Amino acid sequence: MAITYLGAKRVQGTKVDRKVDSLGSDADGTNNGITLLNSATGGTDLTSSSQTWTKVGTSIVKTNDTITATSATDTGSGNTGANRVYTTLPSTLSNTSHTTDFDLRITANASSGDPDIVPIMYTAGTTAFGGGSQDGYGFDMYSDSGSGNNYNMRLIARDGTDNDYSAAITLTPTTQYYCRLVRNSATLGTLNVYTDSARTTHASGSPKTLTIASGSARGADCTHLQSSSWSESGSTSYVVENVKLYNNVSSSVGCKNDASSTSELDGMTNLPVNTIYEQTDDTPTYWWKQSDNTWKLDESGIFSDNFSSDSGWTKTGTTVAISSGALRASTVNTASDDRITKSLGFTLSNSKWLCQFEVTPSSSNHTNIIALTDGSGNLNAYDTILVDYASSNLKMREYNGSSLGLNSTGITTSTGTQYFVTLSRLSATQLKLDVRTGSHTGTLVGSETGTISSGTVDLDHVQSGAYGRQSGDATYVVDNVKIWNNISGDDI
Repeated sequence: MAITYLGAKRVQGTKVDRKVDSLGSDADGTNNGITLLNSATGGTDLTSSSQTWTKVGTSIVKTNDTITATSATDTGSGNTGANRVYTTLPSTLSNTSHTTDFDLRITANASSGDPDIVPIMYTAGTTAFGGGSQDGYGFDMYSDSGSGNNYNMRLIARDGTDNDYSAAITLTPTTQYYCRLVRNSATLGTLNVYTDSARTTHASGSPKTLTIASGSARGADCTHLQSSSWSESGSTSYVVENVKLYNNVSSSVGCKNDASSTSELDGMTNLPVNTIYEQTDDTPTYWWKQSDNTWKLDESGIFSDNFSSDSGWTKTGTTVAISSGALRASTVNTASDDRITKSLGFTLSNSKWLCQFEVTPSSSNHTNIIALTDGSGNLNAYDTILVDYASSNLKMREYNGSSLGLNSTGITTSTGTQYFVTLSRLSATQLKLDVRTGSHTGTLVGSETGTISSGTVDLDHVQSGAYGRQSGDATYVVDNVKIWNNISGDDI
């Protein structure tokens, strides 16, 4: 969408027009026939915590967003006892056009015995890849010479038990690689290995292509993704992360940014100060033109508090207070009603908002770090969505009235460490929690999603402290709370 002039210091367009190079594959800025590959926001995330995986054996596991193999080997005669994990694809894989991005690291040198393994393999069923007669498309890694040697990585297209292999790319153990597996057409596949996360610098020997026999069923009608051992000889350890599938997409580069990094909106230097830009993606957001030609988000739907004062906050009890530029809880009795509360000044959307804050926990008993509530009363009787801290875990909890709904597994943390927390309402029934160190874009400690009641609504206050549901006491420090209404993380 091109930017539209609405008159009276008003223009309208999309986030792409505001944030990135709007020049596409065509001269007018469009991307005819091109699907953009964006590993941060696009594709289907097959390793997300919401994707269901099945485990066979013990040496390959799927936890959070990671597949980890530890000394994995096949345990059955004829490659039928493969240690593996597998998941069902959202739809049958295209037989002519798909792209998969993933991160790969071999975590240990090969054991003796020339091990072979298939960390990413699409299959037409759930039988072990090495022991079945199902079609498949993916890659294997093998070591020819035992302990201490590099691995070779090959693209595989399989028809029943008949495999076609590409030439190999050599991988070095403990090195982080960023890979892209492509089905370019019915008769061509490509395996790309990069040394950078932007996937711009190829590793030595990359890419490798594979000509697939015309009319064969190699890699056809795949319905599952497996990460599996294959060889009965030797063992392999590896980590696979961030698996993103773009079905029906065969471009391995997407739309190249071959112009400049200036967005279409940034290029409009003739717009007067205080022009307002309406960003029309999903729920509209509004941006004001500044005197230095930058654009500032309209914050009328934003709550922000850096605790420079306790203005607007109401205390119940004595152990949670605002002092020295932070919200501080000091041995708060978690079985009591001891908390601090402030009105947001607006009612949150019942389907889309974003809450960020910093927290440093000093004890591990149950307490409410930050809660968003329907009203200012005790959390025991009102709709509430909160970040809870207990047993060294930051976790999501949701109460629909007084009934506990979501009680997530939690993300393990350490006392005395400052964490940057993002709690998002993605839809009427979905929440997401991200915990990082360093900043809100820093090192990811953990991420989880959860399902809540669509009836948990009309949240208009923020609270912190005890809520009478556990015993013991808790100590923590919270700072820099910011809440965006009608906005998700991709909108800002």
